[in-house]
Amino acid sequence: MTQGKRGSRKPSPLQIAKHGHIAVIIRTQLAERKWTVPDFHERLGLKRTASAAYNWLSCAGAPSPEYVRKMAKLFSLPASEFEAREPDAEQLPAVLAAPGYPTVGPAKPAVRSPPPAGDVLGFSVGADGMARLRLDVRLPLGLAAPLLRVLLDAGIVMTGDRPDGE
Repeated sequence: MTQGKRGSRKPSPLQIAKHGHIAVIIRTQLAERKWTVPDFHERLGLKRTASAAYNWLSCAGAPSPEYVRKMAKLFSLPASEFEAREPDAEQLPAVLAAPGYPTVGPAKPAVRSPPPAGDVLGFSVGADGMARLRLDVRLPLGLAAPLLRVLLDAGIVMTGDRPDGE
């Protein structure tokens, strides 16, 4: 899941496919009855400050069998309406390829995550007593330039003939 407002997480396409119908039913029923989520919790026998329904409304999961029975009775609907659904084999590739949340208005550009870091710093000493340092970092120019100056001032970055023969 990805981060949303106030630290909440947006559901993945697979979670929406599995639990989205539950969220729609609950939202519709609450709106028809003009109930808030705390009102709903109270009618399920939970504390008003419980968080269970928020998980169902955000598609994070399906209710347990106990709450499936309670909601079915409360809303006069079949219990099967509140159970998770598995996307069939034909739907699954499309579900997994879908973006997380439909956007309203212009789509935001995709944010690329950096490639895995791998070994950032390597250090080895050869049989001839020569040390080999490898530093692989990607920094904004404003941070990279001072680091380069420090290395140059320390004599770490060498020019001309290299003592290791490379």
